[in-house]
Formats: sequence, C-alpha cells, structure tokens
Amino acid sequence: MLSLVSQSHPKVTQAQADAVCSRRCVSFILRATIGGLLGEKAQIAAAKDICQAIWKLKKVVDAVMCDGNLETRLGSTDVAASQHMLVCALQELGNLIHGLGTTAAPLLQDSSAGVLDSVISVILHPSMSVRLTAAWCLHCIAVALPSYLTPLLDRCLERLTVLKSSPEAVTGFSFAVAALLGAVKHCPLGIPHGKGKIILTLAEDLLCSATQNSRLSAQRTQAGWLLIAALMTLGPAVVSHHLARVLLLWKCVFPVSPKDLETEKSRGDSFTWQVTLEGRAGALCAIKSFVSHCGDLLTEEVIQRLLPPLPCAVDLLTRLSSIIKTYGSPLKTPSVVYRQRLYELLILLPPETYEGMCVLYTKVFSCLSLVQCREIITE
Repeated sequence: MLSLVSQSHPKVTQAQADAVCSRRCVSFILRATIGGLLGEKAQIAAAKDICQAIWKLKKVVDAVMCDGNLETRLGSTDVAASQHMLVCALQELGNLIHGLGTTAAPLLQDSSAGVLDSVISVILHPSMSVRLTAAWCLHCIAVALPSYLTPLLDRCLERLTVLKSSPEAVTGFSFAVAALLGAVKHCPLGIPHGKGKIILTLAEDLLCSATQNSRLSAQRTQAGWLLIAALMTLGPAVVSHHLARVLLLWKCVFPVSPKDLETEKSRGDSFTWQVTLEGRAGALCAIKSFVSHCGDLLTEEVIQRLLPPLPCAVDLLTRLSSIIKTYGSPLKTPSVVYRQRLYELLILLPPETYEGMCVLYTKVFSCLSLVQCREIITE
C-alpha cells in the first residue's frame, strides 16, 4: 500500500497537490483496514511491520545524505519519494498506538521492533512534512502511554540542545518537544515542574543565537517561539513562574514606536525581513497561546503589558504590501502567516482591551478592505 506513493508511481507524487491527495487516500485505506478490521494482536504485528518499513526508508535516505554532492542530495528522487511513504507510515503508526493505548506497551518495550528509535530517527529527515508527522507520532505515543512522556521529552530536549547547529534538528526536535507538551493535558501525572524552566531557557537561547548564524536564523527563530507557544499550553500553574521573562521577550520583538518601524523598513534585505516576519508571527502565536490557555493570568496589569506591541504589530500589517513590493515575493508566505496570527490574536483578546484604541480599530478595518481581502486570496 505504501508503494502507491513511492518512486514506482512518479505521476502520483509529481505535483505537490497530487502528492497530498495521494497520501490522504493511502492513509484513509490504511486506517480503514488496519485500524478498522484487525484485532489487537494483528494491529501490533502491523505496527512492527510499519516500523520495519520506516527503518528501510531511513536507510535509503541515509545513503543519499551521505553523498557529498549537495545538489544530488536535495534533488534525489529517493528522498522525495521516501517522504510520502514515511508520512503515511508514521500517521498509521501513531493512530495504531493511540488506539491500542496501554495495550501497546509490549510493542514499545520490544527492542527488536525499535518503535521509539525508528520514529525519532526520522525527525532529522530533509522533508519538513516527515519531521512534523514524526512529532505527531510521538504525541500519540505519549497520550497512549503517559509513562513515556517525560523520558521522550528529556530525549528530545537533549537532542535539540546538542544538535542546534543542524537546521533539520532544530525544526524537527522543536516540533517534537511542542507535540509532547501538547500531550501533557492528556496525561494525569503531567511532567516534572522544573521542565518549564528548562524549555523556556532553551527557547531564549535559540532566539538569542538566531542572529549568530544566518543559515540557522529562520529555524532557530521559529523553534524558539514554537517552544514558548507550546509552554503556554501547560497552563497558569507553570507559566506564572516564567511570565515576567516571557513578557519581556514579547516586548523586545516589536518596535517601540511607529518611527522605529519606519526606520526598520529602510534597513535590511529580503532575508532579514523574512526572519523578522517569522519571529513576529511566532511571538503573536505565543501570545495567542497564552491568552487561550492562561486566562487566569490575564489580569489588568498583564493586559497593559501586552498592549504596547499591538499598535506596532498592526502598523506593520498596513505596511506589508509595500514591504513585499520592495523586497520581493519570498516575503509573501511569511506575510500571510503574520497577518493570520495577528487576526487570530485580536479575535481572542477581551473587548475591554480595545478601549481608547480607536486608531488601532481604524488600521485593522483598513486592512480588511476588499483590496486586502483579494490579496489574501491570491497569495
């Protein structure tokens, strides 16, 4: 079944849209058959077979990645084909373990199957979709077997710390940590209280070091804010101890005044603006996560500390079109993400937040004009 999205059927995965549709079809068939028709023993056997398939695909990718020619590595059909097969395999493996629950414990304890090692090994895959699906699979494992949550979290944090000079590792293991933090609410015992401090410190380190290496700027920026957004899902009991540090990070990511924003607009290039938009979109996402999961901490004092960046965030929104015209189409996707994150946050904020902010209203309404809506659709 996995071979339907393999190199042997190139037309199926030739275009991105075709590949996505093909993956969805294969995943549906796998779920309907393995998940719907087989009993527990057969499902465990199927999970072992899927793990073997993952190991085989990983070996193919490893062989290609060992090639010293970067162009050959990036353009290899083996790597391109493996991503679709791995996404389907990881999705079904995650679904199987989630459905089996504690019954899957012997499967994870079986060293010959190597379930955890197989999933973690593909977190470094060149394809973003594979890394994301592997993280989701770890989430399913943690929800099904809560005793694995903390060990998996420790393992991913350690890998992220050690391999933070690798773009794939930074994105992959930050996905994994975020996915595991998302599983905490499903696990009665949670995680040790001190993990919050460790995660925030790592996030700060990633954000601070993002400017030190241009090759890693975007990845470290995305990862840092993703970890902070995921940390917010742990709720007020954890976040309250770190709120002052997080508020300072939010304050620093936006210009202090419109004048600073205007000065900023005249500096930099397409790449620096791309990283800037990624960072600010990530910060807005983290604020949104805070508002969604830490309502008890949203006091009047905290709201007043959250408000100052908003006018500048909206002001930047009104300037996105001119920035894209100046620096080119590579900024289109980051600008759409930024716009979406800002709108999502504005919807969540309490109505009293906007008292006395008529200018903010006007700018938001202008951005929602018919012309702007057409730009969103075309982008």
